[in-house]
Amino acid sequence: MKYYTFIYRTLIIMSVGFLMLQGCKKESGDTDKISTEFEVVEYTVQDGVDTEGNPKKRVTFQLSGTEGLNISFFSGDIGGNYEYRDGRVQELEELNLSFESNCSYGDQGCDVDVFSIMASTDFNGGDEEADIRAAHWENITDRFTISPFESGSSVYHESGVVNIADLTEEGKPLYLAARHITHNQVVDGVLDNIYTAFRVRNWTMSGGMEGEAPIVLSTTIGEAGFKFVEIGNFRSGRNALSATTLTLRGNHGNVTDNMEHLDTETECWAIAAPITMTDISIEPDRPLRVKQSHQPAVKTFAFNYSGPGEYNGVFVLTTGDGTGESVTKSVTINIPE
Repeated sequence: MKYYTFIYRTLIIMSVGFLMLQGCKKESGDTDKISTEFEVVEYTVQDGVDTEGNPKKRVTFQLSGTEGLNISFFSGDIGGNYEYRDGRVQELEELNLSFESNCSYGDQGCDVDVFSIMASTDFNGGDEEADIRAAHWENITDRFTISPFESGSSVYHESGVVNIADLTEEGKPLYLAARHITHNQVVDGVLDNIYTAFRVRNWTMSGGMEGEAPIVLSTTIGEAGFKFVEIGNFRSGRNALSATTLTLRGNHGNVTDNMEHLDTETECWAIAAPITMTDISIEPDRPLRVKQSHQPAVKTFAFNYSGPGEYNGVFVLTTGDGTGESVTKSVTINIPE
């Protein structure tokens, strides 16, 4: 524990009558004795500044019955909460996605067999078809509003804002992709099933951890870090990526000169950069050691709190080598402004 030089002004002395103490785990004669003999008599609160000019609140506890005890202390301040002694998980509460889409041109329609939004936590980030096929992808298109067929490319439809935090797995990146499939465009030797074009823009993502304000991850296609993985015999330039727009199209041409590009299925995956916001396992909070059983009895113990407020301090008591039953004594600490 780091100690600072303080200029103290005593604010308040709390008598034992105001302490909220509670003993737990009294399962043997030793623990009964500990619970009976150990006592937090009172505490005082003083304020001042440390050597760096930061305001601090110093609480000094008056103790009795400490002879022969191992004593540790959970302050209830940040990093010292008894309830987090076994660790905890900070949850990802929000991972919101929205975008705008336009479906236009051609004959193949705007359904999920043509355009879909996909998610994976085991994609390896590769650039080949084998990398795509090796991953498990979940189709989440039905969570969003997708553009119906439009006569031109100027009208976009908002997807709605959707929380996809449930798709994340701790320790794994989340990949999101827009997949566009163009089915065979040749029927009985004639070009008769023209590809549908999809455009996507305003790819907006924000995320928020438990207890923290949401942060913006992207607002544009460019910020989202998309890349293409093209599967099939694509003509050059059919899929286009700009800072603002994803343009996804099948092949074009005529059956005389371009049969090999038209009489086939093509598939383009526009994959965004991985998202690494997930639930976070946080290490256990740790107590401060007040004394060990072989050390002389102590009558006072002091802790520097970060600021005003109500804190639940917990003294943990054991005897001997500390491996036996423990007793806890709780004290509610009220620190004024």
